[in-house]
Amino acid sequence: MNREEFFSSIDAKISRADRSSTGAADIPAANQAFLETVVARLQPVVASYQARLAERNIVAEVKSSQASISFTLRYRDGGHCGLTLDGHLADRRIEITAHYTNDNGRNYVHTGDVTYGSDNWQDGIFEDALQKCIDDFLFYASRHGGIYLN
Repeated sequence: MNREEFFSSIDAKISRADRSSTGAADIPAANQAFLETVVARLQPVVASYQARLAERNIVAEVKSSQASISFTLRYRDGGHCGLTLDGHLADRRIEITAHYTNDNGRNYVHTGDVTYGSDNWQDGIFEDALQKCIDDFLFYASRHGGIYLN
């Protein structure tokens, strides 16, 4: 391959790399838009759980923004058990993070090492995680002085 052919092939590779990186830059934006759509759909679901727990005098703290939802239940000793749904830092794919106080009083965070996009997300994934959070909260309540009641 002569020099001109070599540099022509280099130019073609650079052009393909530029097109590829432009497409890659669109991925976080697309994931962010999908995340915001999912959050909007899940806000009424979380509000429903909050209301149903309030009927049982259990305080559920809910915070939400355009791109995240946080759900937290508190124990009498000040500990907590909760979930946050938001976008993964690098690519803005949906990530569910569990946060809780362990028996030793230390706070822990667990992501489960799974992220979701439009290709593998179903709203039931978050509702299942929410139900597990509430079940875990009630299971461990006796170790934390009971449930913080309204």
